Amino acid sequence: MSTVVETLRDKVKAEVDALKIVMATGYDPTFSYTYDRHPVANLLLNAVTVDVLPAAGGDPIGPDIPSTNSIYDLTVSVRVHTGYRHSPMLEVVNTQMLDSLDNYLNEQRNLGDGYRLIMTFDINPRMEFSESATKGGELKMLIKIPMERLQA
Repeated sequence: MSTVVETLRDKVKAEVDALKIVMATGYDPTFSYTYDRHPVANLLLNAVTVDVLPAAGGDPIGPDIPSTNSIYDLTVSVRVHTGYRHSPMLEVVNTQMLDSLDNYLNEQRNLGDGYRLIMTFDINPRMEFSESATKGGELKMLIKIPMERLQA
């Protein structure tokens, strides 16, 4: 995984961690755990996971374009985990947590160092995640990042 992708994931997770602290004082429902990737063994509930999704070709950055200054779009997935595989689907709780994440992240659009949240999309409060054996919801974000590369 490239350092750009790791940096992006870390920046989004830092914002989610900041929201966790804000939510600890007066939000209901709230989440207690954050993880920096979706496939987590022994994931604890109520959790949020953050991961950068690969582009169509498998590489999150896409093809290597010979340019000194390029702007790339990356998609980040943010998931809430509120139940295990055989528990009931908590759609109302998932929706509330996703709405809190959506509102907070859209207020914090500038992630620093040129990383910028453009939009959130595909908000789905009824999902099952096989890699963590949990139920919850997901939202996706489009992030623009600048990259400097040497011309070939």
